[in-house]
Amino acid sequence: RQRKETPLAKDPPRTFAARTIPRSDIRPPLEDLIAISSGTGVEPQVLDTVIRVATEIAREGREGQAIGTAFVVGDTKNVLKCSKQFVLNPFYGHQEAERQITDTGIQGTIKEFAQLDGAFLITGNGVVEAAGRCITVDLSQVDLPGGMGSRHLSVAGITKVTSSIGIVVSQSGGQISVFRNGKIVYVIRP
Repeated sequence: RQRKETPLAKDPPRTFAARTIPRSDIRPPLEDLIAISSGTGVEPQVLDTVIRVATEIAREGREGQAIGTAFVVGDTKNVLKCSKQFVLNPFYGHQEAERQITDTGIQGTIKEFAQLDGAFLITGNGVVEAAGRCITVDLSQVDLPGGMGSRHLSVAGITKVTSSIGIVVSQSGGQISVFRNGKIVYVIRP
């Protein structure tokens, strides 16, 4: 039997709240990624991937609950010196090829571990070095707008004393803040 198809009526254009805009439309454009990562050794593609994962965490949370998390990308050697392991490192002992942030398989793992306290450390070329890192820098010289919590403060602090880039997903509201040199350089409201 042949099924008769009825043509779909064209819907009028709709506007969407920022939360429903496709991911690619709210991430920074390539020229901004290049500017943010300039001089840090962080590849723009790696930064883009971390921001995409952060956006997914902000939107989806875990098991219906909003969660916040932090990523520190680049200058890994110095970041390791300015932090300590808060919980056992789930990425320790795995091959670099298995820890590439650009691999979709590892991204699901990162989303699960985002529930842990502490930050993710990622090299400039995208190798996830650690999860659950506690940042141990002096935060007395960090100046952030009101309403920012300890996660934001510590990531601002580590980017102030290293050549890293920080990405923080706020647990309250899901705003994503990108830090460089101790300052917020980009904000994404998913």
